[in-house]
Amino acid sequence: MLWQIIIILCILWYLLELWKIRRVVAASRQIKSSFISLPLIGHSYMFIGSNEDRMTAIKKVSYDAMKNASNVSNIRMAFEFYTVVVDAEAIDILSKEFLNKPPMLYRFSRKLLGDGSLMAPLNIWRPRRKLLAPMFGQKNLLNFVKEFSKQSMILAQNLQSVAGGEAFSVWPFFTTYTLDTVCETALGIQLDKQIQKHEEFREAFEEYTVIGSRRMLKPWLYPGAIYRLHPDCKKLKKYGATVNQFITDVVEKKRLSMQEKRQTDSEQTNYNILEMLLQTADTSTKMLIEEMLVLVLAATDTSAVGASFTAVMLSKYPEVQKKVYEEIRTVIGEKNRPIEVSDLAHLKYLEAVIKETLRLYPPVPIVARAVHKDITLPSGVTLVKGSNLILSVWGAHRNPEYWGEDAEEFNPGRFIKGNYTQSAFIPFSCGPRGCLGYKYAMMSLKTMIATLIMHYEILQAPNLYTGPIRVQYNIMMKDVDNFQIKLKLR
Repeated sequence: MLWQIIIILCILWYLLELWKIRRVVAASRQIKSSFISLPLIGHSYMFIGSNEDRMTAIKKVSYDAMKNASNVSNIRMAFEFYTVVVDAEAIDILSKEFLNKPPMLYRFSRKLLGDGSLMAPLNIWRPRRKLLAPMFGQKNLLNFVKEFSKQSMILAQNLQSVAGGEAFSVWPFFTTYTLDTVCETALGIQLDKQIQKHEEFREAFEEYTVIGSRRMLKPWLYPGAIYRLHPDCKKLKKYGATVNQFITDVVEKKRLSMQEKRQTDSEQTNYNILEMLLQTADTSTKMLIEEMLVLVLAATDTSAVGASFTAVMLSKYPEVQKKVYEEIRTVIGEKNRPIEVSDLAHLKYLEAVIKETLRLYPPVPIVARAVHKDITLPSGVTLVKGSNLILSVWGAHRNPEYWGEDAEEFNPGRFIKGNYTQSAFIPFSCGPRGCLGYKYAMMSLKTMIATLIMHYEILQAPNLYTGPIRVQYNIMMKDVDNFQIKLKLR
């Protein structure tokens, strides 16, 4: 009798929750989807399994949207409905109209980032964006190239230990490079992680993203009472505390050192981002910690992922790599030297190669937004208040309507010709909430890859990458085989 009562109560609760979102449910039925939605969990079953399985599900729903005339599909995660969009015109409109992230994702991100601008609600995001934007002005970015170049030369030197040998993962080398450059330019600290082997902070963040992404795609773990019983919960708290404490210590030490400099009237001309923020009024310690967390964590991973995919693609396409090497030699001459600011503008083919890599393998394959009002898309599809969006970067980047029938092919020449729709290329998100550090990342990537190609020929790892790269999703999109290459000293 007790079990019957419990089952009846569960059914009534389920029906009540659906009634609350009845307009969203009705609207979702107007959007075609090739996938079966199960009671309670919806399409969550598609995301069960490994990180590769989760990325496969993202690809499936993206391709499903491409098949529909409206260029949209839909999925349901428990009581959260998401419209999947792959049309560049629609994405451009929606990314400008809807700026808030879905409440569920925001709740998860706050565990680590607090109210950092990456996930913050609009009332917090707007003033912080206004404060941060000048920090990424052209003048400041040009000052950072010297650090990119210095760390790239250290990277090239460290890679001598694996050059001429067997295939290896370039990922740990690239992540230490990006961590060092970001910490120097954003925080003004020299970690020298490329020299020191142990990296507690980096390891803690990687584990945090892996564990955190698992929960985002498993609605049965959404309730806090249930998740606290899961073994991942304790690990997540541990790794999150390590990352947060690292940034907190840096901010406090930097604040003290800036105060000492003011007292001694010592002059300083080049500032890192944290120092520039410390000179700005109304920057609380909480705000500084949150924004530095966003800068360090986002910039470190996106740049490392972009560079790693580029290295693998250069190993797959030696004729492309040859053209990149010839361009580098034309720009810098026959002798190896550090890359300078003036060199970057002339490395046009290298930039095209990086952009084409980011098109096929964007570090962030999806962008989620909350719908706060009804809107009708150019295709005629109506989205209603209370639903959510998945702006599929993966889908937009491979949509034949914008990239042609060879959309799945690696062809850097398309970026040399410039014959593509700008809103169809969004590797660092889009709209007002697009990544502030896009130019920063491109300058870092160009400096890093140019230095690498200047010193080494990148060879393909045996028995790997004979077809499309197998990818997985854990916040960022990464290579299942962990970016394997071989190097030959030039």
